[in-house]
Amino acid sequence: NKCKMDHLVKVITAAVINSDGMRIFESFMLDGNISGKTAQSAADDIERSLKLLKSVVGDDWRIFGVVADSGGGTSGPAVFPLLSEKDGLLSPFAKLVRCLMHALNLMLQKAMDNTVGSQGIKKDTCVQMVFLCVQLYDAIKQAGGLALVDEFHTAATEELVNNDEFIEEIQQFSPGAYEDFVADLTMKNDMEDIDVGDLGEAVDEILREDDSNAPATEDDLSASEPREESGEESEEESEFVIGADDLVGFRQLNKPNALRWGSMYPAIKAVLKHFARFYSMAVLVKKSEQIKRRVKKSSNISNIVKYADELLKLMKKRADLEDTECPGTFYTQLLFLEGIGDWFYIRMLNCVMGTHQRYGEDGYGLTSYLWHVGSYILKGYVDKITEDTLRNDPEVKPYFEKYFENVDKIPRLGDIREGGREWYDRLPRAFQIGMRKAFNDHIDSVWRHDPVLTLLVSGPVALAHPFIRLLKHVRDGHSRDVFPFPSGSVNIPYFQADVDVGEFLQWVTSEADLSKVLEELDEVFDLLVDYAEEGANVDVPATLGAEGKYDKLVAFFHQKLDGLACQAQKIENHVHQMMLNSKNNKGEARRTWLCWIRSFITRRFN
Repeated sequence: NKCKMDHLVKVITAAVINSDGMRIFESFMLDGNISGKTAQSAADDIERSLKLLKSVVGDDWRIFGVVADSGGGTSGPAVFPLLSEKDGLLSPFAKLVRCLMHALNLMLQKAMDNTVGSQGIKKDTCVQMVFLCVQLYDAIKQAGGLALVDEFHTAATEELVNNDEFIEEIQQFSPGAYEDFVADLTMKNDMEDIDVGDLGEAVDEILREDDSNAPATEDDLSASEPREESGEESEEESEFVIGADDLVGFRQLNKPNALRWGSMYPAIKAVLKHFARFYSMAVLVKKSEQIKRRVKKSSNISNIVKYADELLKLMKKRADLEDTECPGTFYTQLLFLEGIGDWFYIRMLNCVMGTHQRYGEDGYGLTSYLWHVGSYILKGYVDKITEDTLRNDPEVKPYFEKYFENVDKIPRLGDIREGGREWYDRLPRAFQIGMRKAFNDHIDSVWRHDPVLTLLVSGPVALAHPFIRLLKHVRDGHSRDVFPFPSGSVNIPYFQADVDVGEFLQWVTSEADLSKVLEELDEVFDLLVDYAEEGANVDVPATLGAEGKYDKLVAFFHQKLDGLACQAQKIENHVHQMMLNSKNNKGEARRTWLCWIRSFITRRFN
């Protein structure tokens, strides 16, 4: 909703043959017309848009798949049944795929809500601590630009190198953070003497400039949409820059949003790597006499102090404040989240954003043919989230060693609510329960059921061929339960994982009505049987023979199966474009026209 107008963006992906005779996919935004917030209004709006398209290009086409979000009044599960009731819009075998980016974020959100808590105003959680680190950085940058960021960074580094009292303080509650700092500070022996008084001079300088920023509100302390970066930083890398000859502060540290793990995870990595510097910067804010004298004269300085106060409170939190060996509570929890991300979660997110290997960049996001096995692999990771596996499995242990080093120093306090060792004993299991709940609701319910299961015949032949043999077994009148499921494992390079073929097939077909899959494949099923028995592979043209035997099958894959995306990021990008276009009070038609220009020129809005 922008300018009091709701809009619903529709993006069409079409299977086409280009001028070179190549099978490709092209996508374009149909429109972003005004729509209500109910499933019925969305379905009616989609019908109007598709009828308009039919009036231009003809009526000899159908929709074979719909990709949409899992939640909300206009979610895929709510709208799809209403579209199915409308004449001439959807193929009888049309499939609904819920956006996997949304589903994976929901998995993590549910797991975090079940354990470490969420992000928000006045919430004492590890993810809110991450947000406040970024907020402190932003406040410093708004007050004095990158020059002041560098002043704070330099002064914080000097304290961590030369101030023994300060070093002892941070080693008490986050020894691992100080070790990271030392390892990262490759220029330590070459450092020039730094005058911490420079920080005061920098504060004096910014106060001589006109301060037009309003004081911070409570909203500034909560999660927000990722901010737009200024042009002056657009060429910087999205990471910290620390040179050997000088000390340069942070660059492009974007505000994290717990509902968008693509922004949260880099922020967690940055805060863990530079935890000691963030702590040092916050302490310097509190100790600076120049800042104390000027809090009431500048809203910018007031913001810096406010965020430093909130941040130090969270950074210093420990299960037992009297135990000098007890590490920081939220620092330790972030180590667990980092381990989950490094182990499998970020790789699975990246796989969602991949490209169909047959179509190159034209196949961006069109990897639904891989996500039956991808879901199985993801389930395997979730099943392994137990303390025994995280501590002892040789393939998993390296990701959590630092976390357990901290956990083992946390004392038992007798009650899980006190946040002692008892709480961490429960963490892996509780995290697993949250992830599994969202997995069952948003992933398992899609990829193990007809008609989406049909896409597997177009997948990796190591899995597609035995699946086709199973379908033939059922078509010949035999029960699935007596099928001789194959033994042995195959490697799926896309996911960098090995899969037991028999176990996978039993799992992925146990909930499906295979007779419906057979019905959809009827027109090409005899070809599919030959495809499996002859060891043919559409990705290896040499295996298809020279007589064009499999041309009909290749066309079926292209026209009816391969064009279904596994995520709606392409749609989301057009949604954000619509929002930008509406900022200057542009109406419905002008917003759509501007998006058309972008959509038709770039073709693929990645």
